[in-house]
Amino acid sequence: MAGKKPHALAPFIDHSCLRPNLKPADVDKACAEALAYGFRGVVVPGVAVGHAKKRVGDAGPKVVAVVAFPHGTSAIEVKAFEAMSAVAAGADEVDYVVSIGEFLSSTWRSIAPWTAG
Repeated sequence: MAGKKPHALAPFIDHSCLRPNLKPADVDKACAEALAYGFRGVVVPGVAVGHAKKRVGDAGPKVVAVVAFPHGTSAIEVKAFEAMSAVAAGADEVDYVVSIGEFLSSTWRSIAPWTAG
């Protein structure tokens, strides 16, 4: 990766690191790649936010946490706790996964409290 020039699209790319068997070394690698290529962000599960933030710092790519990944089936209270915990750990952004079933059935119960007013 050394000496590589960032591609023009790199500032628009969020580099994801979301495997279920994620290890700190995987986060290290994703953060190093995000820094080397000039990606906009590195996307990690909440448990890895603090580690990723230490790797990229405040001047590097954004640390993006996912909430209710991958299916969005957690209760709204769990999603809220996940989001608050991610921000407290240093997340610059939170990507919230809506319930796929509710989306497909157009009930939207899981996001209504977050989007009202």
